[in-house]
Amino acid sequence: GCHDEDGGHISGKRRTLPKGWFIRMSKLNSLIDYIDTAINENRLIFIVVTSAAQGKIKTKGFSFGEGKSSLAMGIAKRIYGGDEEQVKVNMGYTQEHDEDMMLRNDRTLCWIHDDLQMSYSKSRSYDPEIKEMAGILSASRPYLAVYIGTCPHLGMIAHAIRELFMFEIKVPTRGYYEVQQIKHITPFDDPLNVRTRLDYMGESAFPKPSATMEEWYVKWRNFEFKENLMKFRERKRLKREKPKPIINESELSNAGRQLVMARYGKRAVA
Repeated sequence: GCHDEDGGHISGKRRTLPKGWFIRMSKLNSLIDYIDTAINENRLIFIVVTSAAQGKIKTKGFSFGEGKSSLAMGIAKRIYGGDEEQVKVNMGYTQEHDEDMMLRNDRTLCWIHDDLQMSYSKSRSYDPEIKEMAGILSASRPYLAVYIGTCPHLGMIAHAIRELFMFEIKVPTRGYYEVQQIKHITPFDDPLNVRTRLDYMGESAFPKPSATMEEWYVKWRNFEFKENLMKFRERKRLKREKPKPIINESELSNAGRQLVMARYGKRAVA
């Protein structure tokens, strides 16, 4: 037998875990434990904050206005030691903002992407660019430690993006939340179809940003939302004004006929 680099013992097909392994793992009892581990031990975690889909606590069912962004900012404020200016410069609203963040030279401890459904909507689930973006985000360690997204519920965002999230924070009512860990289970009788389940981890009152931060957020979001809307309208205008190719149906039909005759002979089109 021999020992691996972690101190575990390997003998044939059996492997014993290294000493202290269970103690280390058992300390990860809360979301804060996972956040601290991601920051201090060069890990990467993805957290989504939702409000519409009910978890353990009965929800009012509001998709908007329950304080998802306030909670995300409160978590980021804790990560940045109370420095709300750091929270402000680490918030994004578009895919381009995510890309700019990952191009930084310094490590980002916490990044918030507000209103994920605006950038990575379910309608883009089959978009190759979104699938590629999800792959890039998944490989953003060590440049990023904690990624927090907000949206009404996971069903509103593209499949490739929602597959990234490890924790869902559900907000049943403004000021209170519950944490669910998103776990992926491999069924041994069907190993290629990994199943997903939620494990309840606890609940608490919001860590709140200041009133000044809340005021800043309203102005920031309004600006980003309207800028995004203007880009959307411009894309629609360009699509409408794009000239359509002129197609002569008789010429197209003759070209198809000639192609079939050249490939299969006259009898194919008789």
